[in-house]
Amino acid sequence: MASTNHTTSDLYTLWAPTYDTDGNILQAIDSAQLTTSLLPTLSALLSQRPNTEPLTLLDLGSGTGRTTLLLAAHPWPNPPALTACDSSAAMLAVARAKCPDTVSFALCDPFSPSSSTLPDAAFDGVTSTLVLEHIPLQTYFRTLASLLKPGGLAAVTNMHPDMGAGTQAGFKDEGGVRLKGESFVHGVRESVEAAREAGLERVGDVREVEVDEGMLEGFGEGVRKGARKWVGRRVWFGLVLRKREEREA
Repeated sequence: MASTNHTTSDLYTLWAPTYDTDGNILQAIDSAQLTTSLLPTLSALLSQRPNTEPLTLLDLGSGTGRTTLLLAAHPWPNPPALTACDSSAAMLAVARAKCPDTVSFALCDPFSPSSSTLPDAAFDGVTSTLVLEHIPLQTYFRTLASLLKPGGLAAVTNMHPDMGAGTQAGFKDEGGVRLKGESFVHGVRESVEAAREAGLERVGDVREVEVDEGMLEGFGEGVRKGARKWVGRRVWFGLVLRKREEREA
């Protein structure tokens, strides 16, 4: 099957019209894990922060707003100020159309020094889901750390290297050509180490998800059809990180 490589931003611009409906098992698992595990953990930890100001949250690489919607719907003890940023205007346009008016949007790429900057310099919490695959480890975690206040928390998810060894983010266009962007296969241990070197400490265990037949029954037919080839393989990992306080750096 022929394939064409694009910049990551261009890939997602082309993918935007079908991104939410192409039956992607990784997106389905990511949303489930965020809802049941990572967001409750993030919420509980952020509620312990000694902060008299409203919490500020950033959805980094928000795409079409899949995670942004989950953040907006989550029962936070106190509703946070939520910002979603992405480098693709087409993906953000989809997100704007379905997210609440309370969400702020920023068209920028914090991983690129030539991109415009975010309106807030640092946030209490950051979510970054299925973004790490596209960025070198050191660049990714240094940027993530720069976007967090001291003591701030981040939920990070990514394609598992067991899956990344055989595929990468992308989709088939109407002509059957597979479109791909820049992609890196990042190991779990090396990701945790790169985060530590950037001043981000792991909170709790890294979660890893392996696909099984029972899991597939909880997804729609569109997801199940393409996911059966991954049964018995780990496809996803996620973790929560805390930025070290300045006095500990």
